Amino acid sequence: MTIISDSYNAIVTLIKTTLPNWNRLNDSFQVDENHETFLREGWALVVDQGVNNYRELCSRSHYIRSYGITLTIEIFGADLNETIYDQSISKIMEAINSLVIAIETDKTLGIGGGIVNVSPTGDSGILPLNGPDNRKFIMCELRVDIETMIQY
Repeated sequence: MTIISDSYNAIVTLIKTTLPNWNRLNDSFQVDENHETFLREGWALVVDQGVNNYRELCSRSHYIRSYGITLTIEIFGADLNETIYDQSISKIMEAINSLVIAIETDKTLGIGGGIVNVSPTGDSGILPLNGPDNRKFIMCELRVDIETMIQY
């Protein structure tokens, strides 16, 4: 495997380890198309753009790949109870915070070698998500950049 595969697999492992009771969504690109069972406490990983930062040293170039980690939570009975709504927002934000802490604790995702840096760069904030059968969900996407060193 290459550093590309290793870094992808490492971020999947980090999510699974940090949020062990959350479900991986089947469709990362159309989050609202997933079954409600997965959306209740779900996560998805999207591989986003990559850019060359034009830093070269000794036949090695540095490449930064962006990832999006989307978390979803169903809001049970939020129309009737604002406390439930507040608890749902708090839960998803705590989960985002747990991922940030896990990333900041190990800036190479346990791989070392070709990973130069892993940085959480921000999140989307809380967004509404319409689920199946008009059920209400919220979501938040954490943006993460992974800088790798590629030897050529």
